[in-house]
Amino acid sequence: MKELVDYKVSLKEIGDAVEVFPFHLDDEFFSKMQNDEVSKGDVSAEVAVKRLSEESFELKFSAKGNVVIQCNRCLGDMLQPISVEETILVKFGKEFSENEADDSVIVPEDEGTIDVGWFVFEFIVLGIPITHIHPKGECDEETYNKLKQVMVLKEDESSDEDFEEFSGNREKPIDSRWSELEKLKNKLN
Repeated sequence: MKELVDYKVSLKEIGDAVEVFPFHLDDEFFSKMQNDEVSKGDVSAEVAVKRLSEESFELKFSAKGNVVIQCNRCLGDMLQPISVEETILVKFGKEFSENEADDSVIVPEDEGTIDVGWFVFEFIVLGIPITHIHPKGECDEETYNKLKQVMVLKEDESSDEDFEEFSGNREKPIDSRWSELEKLKNKLN
């Protein structure tokens, strides 16, 4: 990851009033992150910085927009809406460190700056749903058709909304040996 000079905030210059730093995150920003999950985006973000004491600050992050990620089903690019709001506590110290337990960060007092770009990016990535699939009919057609040919569903999966259309679309006939085994299974039940 490259250093994000445009996203550094000087904490030493923060007064008693809350200061808001707006940012526009575009494709160039996401390419600098060198992350495979998010390749592009168009996100409006802002960081509101509030001085709590001489050595501590509250940073409220908000980001809203769209990012381009890979569909889990067809592996094609898809647009994912993002809306994120997070808060971290920043304190001055001797060297940089993060404490995930209490969402706090220590920045070197002699530098007095924090790179908020990386934090905004992390919050965006954490805001992406675990499963991201195109709406029905928007997957890459060639990949989708190949998937349908090799898809095997269990009986309880046929009601899954995402794969419902696969269950009734079997073109290959069932091997007669499996049919006979199915009959035996039904007799036993």
